[in-house]
Amino acid sequence: MSEELKQRLKALEEELERVDHLEDDERAMLQEVSADIHRALGDEVTEDDLLDRARSALEAFEARHPALTEAVNRVATMLHELGL
Repeated sequence: MSEELKQRLKALEEELERVDHLEDDERAMLQEVSADIHRALGDEVTEDDLLDRARSALEAFEARHPALTEAVNRVATMLHELGL
């Protein structure tokens, strides 16, 4: 895993920890996306599954959580650039 991707994943996970006004199901969905990314890097999740879940998470949080949306978007962009 590239160093930049590791940093972006860490930033996403840190942002998840800082956001205290997420509903339990929202937090669970974002944690699942993060776990999916880690699994995808080990070829345990398909690219389509990963992209679908990431898109769903972005759509659900974009208006309510702009900083979190930005962190997820950076990770998604990096994964796309890596061909995942």
